[in-house]
Amino acid sequence: MSMIQSQSNPASTRPRIAKSVMAVAVVALAGVTARYMPSRTSARDRVNTYAVWATVVFVAVALSHRQRWRYYLPLCAPVALLLAAWVRDLRWRWRTRAFAVGWIVVAVGLAVGQTTLTARQNRATDWRAIAKETGRISGPLFALEAPELVFEFYLGLPVLVIPDYQTFAQRPEARYLLAPDRNVSRFPASARMRAIAGGLIAGHRFVLLIRE
Repeated sequence: MSMIQSQSNPASTRPRIAKSVMAVAVVALAGVTARYMPSRTSARDRVNTYAVWATVVFVAVALSHRQRWRYYLPLCAPVALLLAAWVRDLRWRWRTRAFAVGWIVVAVGLAVGQTTLTARQNRATDWRAIAKETGRISGPLFALEAPELVFEFYLGLPVLVIPDYQTFAQRPEARYLLAPDRNVSRFPASARMRAIAGGLIAGHRFVLLIRE
C-alpha cells in the first residue's frame, strides 16, 4: 500500500474516532465521578449546574460555522457528571460492577466497529493519482463542491474554495481545480478544462482538472 493510501485513514475516520472517544470517555468519567462525587451540595444544585454547562457547550458548538464531531468533545465532562449524578443515586448493590461491565462492552464494541469501518473506508479511497499530479503543479489549487479540509490534509497543500465555476473562470491565476466527477458535465460549453487525474474519496469520485 502506498504512502498516500495509508494516509487516507486518519482523516476519513476522524469523525468516527471522535464519536468513539466521546462515548468511552463519558462512560468512564461517569463511573469515576459517581464513586468520588462530593455530597456537600444538594443533588439538585449539582444536576442543574451540569445541565447548564452541557447546554451552553452544545449551543455554542451547534451555532458554529462548521460542524465536526470532535467539536463536541467538551460535552464529555458535563454529560459524564450528569450520568454520574444519576448513577450515584441508584439504590442497587451491583451498580459499580454493572457500570464496569457496561464500560467494557462499549469500549470493545466501538473498537470492533472502528476497525470494520476503517477497513471499509480503505477499500473506497485511492489518492495516488491525484497526489502524484498535485506534487507537480505550480500555483493555487481550487476546490468546487469538495471537502477542502480533507484535501488539504491529504495533499499537504492549501486549497481555495470557490462557490461556482464562474468564480474560478474569472480568476486569471486559477488553473487547477478539484471537483466531483459528476459536476464536470455541467460546466459551461466554453470551459476548456482537461482532467489530468482522478481518485476515490470515501467512495466518491473526484477529478483534478487543468484549464488550458
